[in-house]
Amino acid sequence: MKCPDCGAEMSIGYYKLNSTWLGLLIHGASGDDLYFTTKDGHKQAVLRRYDEHEGYYCKVCGAKVILDRPPSQLSHSKIAL
Repeated sequence: MKCPDCGAEMSIGYYKLNSTWLGLLIHGASGDDLYFTTKDGHKQAVLRRYDEHEGYYCKVCGAKVILDRPPSQLSHSKIAL
């Protein structure tokens, strides 16, 4: 997949949230979800603790793409941002 930001080829892999012992001691398990918040304040969890999602990472500019299903089940028009 080409990076939607810089056009470089992206690496495919997995995104997963993991806790550290220090994080659990300080924050507990409450901070282990990744949320997307719209400009009007609507908040939605997009990655839950220990969920694993395929995705892409650009080594050139650091852009990230997290998929909600395997790439083979996505249409290319939905991947190209």
